[in-house]
Amino acid sequence: MMPYVAITWIGLLVPASPNGLADEKPARKSATAKEIRALVKQLASPNKAPKIDGPEAKYPQGYDNAAQERVFDARHRLEGLGLKAIPYLLEKGNDHRYSFTQDDGPGDGNWFVGETCLILVQCQLQPYSVKLFGDRALDSAPDPRTHPLRPSYMKHYKLDNPKAAMKWWQQRKDKSLRELQIEALEWVIGREEKAPKKYSVMERRFLRSTLNKLRAGNTPLNPADWPVSR
Repeated sequence: MMPYVAITWIGLLVPASPNGLADEKPARKSATAKEIRALVKQLASPNKAPKIDGPEAKYPQGYDNAAQERVFDARHRLEGLGLKAIPYLLEKGNDHRYSFTQDDGPGDGNWFVGETCLILVQCQLQPYSVKLFGDRALDSAPDPRTHPLRPSYMKHYKLDNPKAAMKWWQQRKDKSLRELQIEALEWVIGREEKAPKKYSVMERRFLRSTLNKLRAGNTPLNPADWPVSR
């Protein structure tokens, strides 16, 4: 099963891509199914995954950085497609081919195609800040390394399993991204309210504020920033 990266407390990441694509939000546009599948296919790097030995990756001789630019470009474009890309990303949720390497917090880590696809979906469905209580830093905030992770909407629906994921999608394919974001937030808030000793009033208040923004508007919130474990 692919690991999930909780986007509750983890910090922001600028990917180690020479083109700096993560510095700006991608523009949403339309694309055909063939074009989207081609972008998902492009997430697979032709390079061999570097060896992770300690905090830094050891890249093999001849590692093609230009090829990695194309991988990050595909990730950027898929993020910009929003709702339209979700079913095609879910199709590849268990694809274990190497995609890219980046700083995962304590050190470099290798990301695989399926993991990348699932995080792209997660960032769309859970559009709230990656920090514990929102954009404002709080001195009283608990240590994110020991604080309980938020309940996982995606894990609950087994979206890392393509068969279960496509069943989930077929039941929701007529919903807008805004409606899916509302559903995911309502689910997370509901689970947290059942465990008040784990999740503080401040945490739940932050999520409710995000949910209220969605309900008050007519458009989805921008996807969460790509997560990393610190």
